[in-house]
Amino acid sequence: DNVAHEQKATFQGLLGLSIGIGSCFGPFLSSAFVSNIRHVHSGWKQYFFLMGCVFILSGFLSILTLSQTKEHKQVQPKKILKSIDFPGLIFSTAVVILILLPLNMGGLNWDWKGLKVVLCCVFAFLSFVVLILVEYGNKSSALIPMSSFTNFKVCNFILQTFLISIVYSSMIYHLPIYFTSVHEIDTSHIPIILLAMLIPLALGSAVSGPIISALNRFKYVIVLGYTLVLMSLVMLCSTPKTPLKIKLPFSIITLIFMGTGFGFIFTPLTTGI
Repeated sequence: DNVAHEQKATFQGLLGLSIGIGSCFGPFLSSAFVSNIRHVHSGWKQYFFLMGCVFILSGFLSILTLSQTKEHKQVQPKKILKSIDFPGLIFSTAVVILILLPLNMGGLNWDWKGLKVVLCCVFAFLSFVVLILVEYGNKSSALIPMSSFTNFKVCNFILQTFLISIVYSSMIYHLPIYFTSVHEIDTSHIPIILLAMLIPLALGSAVSGPIISALNRFKYVIVLGYTLVLMSLVMLCSTPKTPLKIKLPFSIITLIFMGTGFGFIFTPLTTGI
């Protein structure tokens, strides 16, 4: 509503910069609670309480922003209710819950081969089939418009986002384990090492936006981003078997390439459609 179409990528890059900076602070906050040995049994309560306060502040800022937007014509409640795809909402929620339940409970309270896990998987599959049929038949207010999947470019962007999210989220989870297990680095130092990826990610996102706006092309930024991430993964696979003082700087350089690559990828993917 407030940004010209030509400047969309630039401001999306600034949003990526904000996300990257927030991602830099987050690990330090969590590490502070993990490192507090004296309150190891109650620290998790304080941590979640702090995150709740931050979330409330974010919600307040969001409401404040929405209240300052231009007024729109009032919509009748009946029209609002008719525009909501309740069947799609119900069955999509059922699919998510029925998948998450066995994944979280399996091996702990439920036997992986037990009846509960099997039933959840079966009903998740059936709910997914019904969801597809319901959304295919809903032509006006579908939660997941099936017509979007007939557009090759839209499908391509969705698939790219899905695959790159797998890589990025797995890196965020695996890298701390990698540095603590392979390099035997203390947990409290992990946030500092992750800055080698998160700061370039924020800067790469901020820089890629103006480049896209200036050139009006996504291709160059995306190709460069994928190249940098691929280079970093190859470098991680070939980490030399050398002392820590040599191996750690090599890994940090790799993280810089990876973060910059992800920054170049995320901005085009979020503005490309």
